[in-house]
Amino acid sequence: MDELARRFNEVYGLRLVLRGEAFAGQQFIGELPVTDADKALTILSETFGLKAVHDKDRVYFVPE
Repeated sequence: MDELARRFNEVYGLRLVLRGEAFAGQQFIGELPVTDADKALTILSETFGLKAVHDKDRVYFVPE
């Protein structure tokens, strides 16, 4: 998950805040569109069953 957060920041300029049990021991294997941060966040939200909430340059994932 640390690698996902690092790459997300590189590609989209957004910092993913991945805290809590929802991400403990999780892996994301797949592709995200490099030109559409909103679509990438939707994919991650659906994958983990969480809602992405923007706060400036950070994105937090919270229960829906």
